Amino acid sequence: MEQDPMSFFEQVRQKQDAILQRWLRMHRGAVELLVLAAALVEAVVGLVSVQSSSFQTSSLWGYLIKYLLIPSGVNLCILAVLEALSRWMPVSVGVRRYAVSLGMLAVSLVLYTVHSIFSAAAALFLVTVLLTAIYGDYLLTTVTAALSMAGLLFSGLFLHWDGSKAPVQANTVSLVNFLLEALILLGGYLLCLAIIRYERAKNEAILRAEEEQYHLEQALRLDTLTQVYNRKALWEALDRLRAEQAGAALAMMDLDRFKQLNDTYGHLRGDQCLSRFARLLREVAGERPIFRYGGDEFCILFPGERGEQAAQICREIGAAMERSELHRRYRMGISIGVAELSPEMEGQALVARADQALYRAKSAGGGVVVAEPELLLSME
Repeated sequence: MEQDPMSFFEQVRQKQDAILQRWLRMHRGAVELLVLAAALVEAVVGLVSVQSSSFQTSSLWGYLIKYLLIPSGVNLCILAVLEALSRWMPVSVGVRRYAVSLGMLAVSLVLYTVHSIFSAAAALFLVTVLLTAIYGDYLLTTVTAALSMAGLLFSGLFLHWDGSKAPVQANTVSLVNFLLEALILLGGYLLCLAIIRYERAKNEAILRAEEEQYHLEQALRLDTLTQVYNRKALWEALDRLRAEQAGAALAMMDLDRFKQLNDTYGHLRGDQCLSRFARLLREVAGERPIFRYGGDEFCILFPGERGEQAAQICREIGAAMERSELHRRYRMGISIGVAELSPEMEGQALVARADQALYRAKSAGGGVVVAEPELLLSME
């Protein structure tokens, strides 16, 4: 029937997790693509620029070893570690986020160290931090940004893989460029924090709107007096069963001598008795959906159950009714009719059959009556 609030919000969380899972796969794919693209660019640049004075290594093999084989080997080791984490170690999704983010950071550090002669290489750190904003995790973004800043500073100040590049402290222009790289990275981190904050606020607003919509839809399906489902919800449930070609049974029940109770004690007392009866049904029926069809008539839907199974539960309801205060104080009884839904049957036909069985139960003075096949055929 209808999902409870916990299952509704659990579905929302599952959808959010599924989106982040897809992004995690794309994130890892971006790391792999970065490694592949860097290797291809190095190979092309090596063939075109090996004779250029821009590189300290003048031979093709020297260039390939220093700028292609060693960096690509280190990057492939990083990818191997990521593969081990995803396949062999029982790590959580949160751990994988850190692994992929820090793996991309390691690849960016390798490429920046090798090509620090190009100021644009510092943008790799910025991209690494920006990609973490999608997860909406302040700590992950902060850790990635802090390590990116540390990597940028350490590599720029102390690592000199490319001997043709002058040290950062060599002149004012190099120092200013380096400081700008660091400031841009810091600005990217602050931008990520703002993105995460407003993305969270947007998601919370959407979730609140969905929650309000959910509760509104639930309210439209509930009977305000008894807090069980109403007739509208019953037709919707039967339509779903019909669409799914699912089997089920339906019990219709009517309170005996309820009119006399209203006439004797008034409608307010009658409403109280209806609420008590609804609580009794919930206690016995468990998770099965209960509906107030109208007046003192109620229905219970038994998805996936046969008519005799439903009848047994209805007999337990009758026994509970006889033990209740409703029977002891007001001498109220209950009549129940049960019908079984077949795949080709319409919901209205099922209700009509259960109602006919209920009429037979009332004629017999109460109890439970299961609609017989011969009776069902005669009604078609």
